[in-house]
Amino acid sequence: MSATRTPKRRIKKPAPPAVYVPHNATILSVDTAEKAGWCLTHNGGYVFSGMVRSSNPAAVSDVIKMAIAHAAPDGSHVVLVLEKPHAQRGRRGGHRTNIATLVGMGAARGTWLTMWKLAVMPASRVVSVAPDVWRRRVMGGQGAVAEQVVASAWAKREVTQPDEAAACCIAQWARFAGEVVAVLPKVQPC
Repeated sequence: MSATRTPKRRIKKPAPPAVYVPHNATILSVDTAEKAGWCLTHNGGYVFSGMVRSSNPAAVSDVIKMAIAHAAPDGSHVVLVLEKPHAQRGRRGGHRTNIATLVGMGAARGTWLTMWKLAVMPASRVVSVAPDVWRRRVMGGQGAVAEQVVASAWAKREVTQPDEAAACCIAQWARFAGEVVAVLPKVQPC
C-alpha cells in the first residue's frame, strides 16, 4: 500500500463585501510599473491623477505627501491601493508575462511601499488588488481601451496614458471595495 498524500486545499478567505456608499477616506490608487499611473480620490470623488516614474523615489514621495496633505483638512484617513504583480498564463499553461516585467513591477511596488513607510504611514493601510479583480468589477473584464474610456468619463477629462487610466479604474474599484473598509478604523456609534 503506497502512502500517497493528497495535498490540502488552501481555503480561500472570502473578500469583504462591497459597500454602497463611497468610503470616508482619501485613497491613493497606483498601477505599479516603471511609469506608474496614480489616482487620488477623496470621499469617493475624483481629485486628480497623473504619471510618475517609480525609479524616482522623490517623485513618488511627492505624490504620497500630496495625498496626505489633501486628507489633512478634514482628518480623513489615507489608504494606499497598489496593483499586485501578476503573471498571466498562456493558452498552454506557460507564462505569457515577461519575467523582467514581473521584476520591474515588484521593484516599483517596493519603491511605493518604502516611500509610504518613510512618510510615517501605517503599513496596515495598504491594500493590494489583482488586476483581474478590479477589471471584472469596474469594466466587466474588458481590456485597455475600455480602461481609457471609463477613466476619461469619470475624470471628466481625456485620460490617454494607459497606466493612468488603469490607476483611475483601480480607484473606482477602491471607492466601494470591502477590502478598503477592512483597513479603515471602525467608527464607533454615538
